Amino acid sequence: MPNNFFITGTSETEKTTLLRDLAKELLRRGVKVGGFISPDELEHGTREGYYVQDIESRKTGTLATVGGNGAKVGKYNVDVKSFESIALKSMKNATKYEVLIIDEIGNMEMKSIAFQDTLADLMVSRVLIIAAISESYVNTYEIFGRVYNLEETDRGEVFSSILRNMDKILGTRKVAVKKVDIKKIELSKVTSQKAKPIKVTKSNVQTKKKTKQTTSRQQAKLLQNKKKESKGFLGKLRNALGF
Repeated sequence: MPNNFFITGTSETEKTTLLRDLAKELLRRGVKVGGFISPDELEHGTREGYYVQDIESRKTGTLATVGGNGAKVGKYNVDVKSFESIALKSMKNATKYEVLIIDEIGNMEMKSIAFQDTLADLMVSRVLIIAAISESYVNTYEIFGRVYNLEETDRGEVFSSILRNMDKILGTRKVAVKKVDIKKIELSKVTSQKAKPIKVTKSNVQTKKKTKQTTSRQQAKLLQNKKKESKGFLGKLRNALGF
């Protein structure tokens, strides 16, 4: 089963709040987190729509508003263009992150064909995803990971469970990368020990000739000195013997 995590439940279960908390904790632990969240817009305590925010850049756009233009979902109108300008950027650059947050896989987001296509590609990739998901899409995407239902499981328990699994998954991946790096280093060491080929150049040949000539002269001079020493010794010997 792919290592993705889906969080479902009604709007009252605060899926977005849980995703925000997970993103903060993962970032605190040094994990590279990207993606987007979609908090609601409140006016005098009444939800008037939703906006979309990029986790890394903090840039925001409009997801849906009451009485706006665009595709209708319940009482809201979806601003597909504004949504895509924020959400698709992080989704298409997902490989730069260790974890990608998607908030959410739901009726509003699915009004974007580009979102549907990009999501389909991510589901068959190695990108690690934590996503909020509408109950109407659970049957479609549950084959791509584990589903947590906040109406059945405590938020704190879901939070801890996902973090424990993150530690296991990310830890395994980091160890695998480290092993590959070590092999590369060992290979480079072996390669660096090989003798470099010597290029034969005109200057190299001349240097060798000079070296040979110098050696020959030194040997000849040494031989002459030995002969002189030998003659001197013989002369002394003759004088001593009376020759």
